[in-house]
Amino acid sequence: VDQSTLPGAEVEPKVVSQSPRIYLFDDLLSAEECEYLIKLGSGRLKPAGVVLETDDKYTVQQTSRNNEQIWITPEEEKHLPLLQHVLKRIHRVAHVPDTDAEALQIGRYEAGQKYEGHLDSDPIHDVTRPATMLIYLEDVKSGGDTLFP
Repeated sequence: VDQSTLPGAEVEPKVVSQSPRIYLFDDLLSAEECEYLIKLGSGRLKPAGVVLETDDKYTVQQTSRNNEQIWITPEEEKHLPLLQHVLKRIHRVAHVPDTDAEALQIGRYEAGQKYEGHLDSDPIHDVTRPATMLIYLEDVKSGGDTLFP
């Protein structure tokens, strides 16, 4: 696939905070790419799991998290050109090689749904993430907040 014919562009981030490091990339994905990802997840979303301090590490429970999500498969990441294009850009702007990343997650939060405060990297429980990138695929009139205490 000729990358130059695909939508989207790398943009310079706005520094929101240095501690913790938080950068804002306005319009990192094009409207076409956002719609593509929404359609990729459509009809496949399941109740999201959380990492717990139990043997059943990735479990579904409603107390701290009650949204829906899917994990994109390695086969999709290898064989869908527009998805590959989006992932390459994400890795470039995050400065994280694709070999150090877990699969892409697509999540949906309806009104009233949440994911309570949590650590996104928890090496004690085998969750080691060098960075987390949140990409909002749709604009909402209110809500949709992510807090960094």
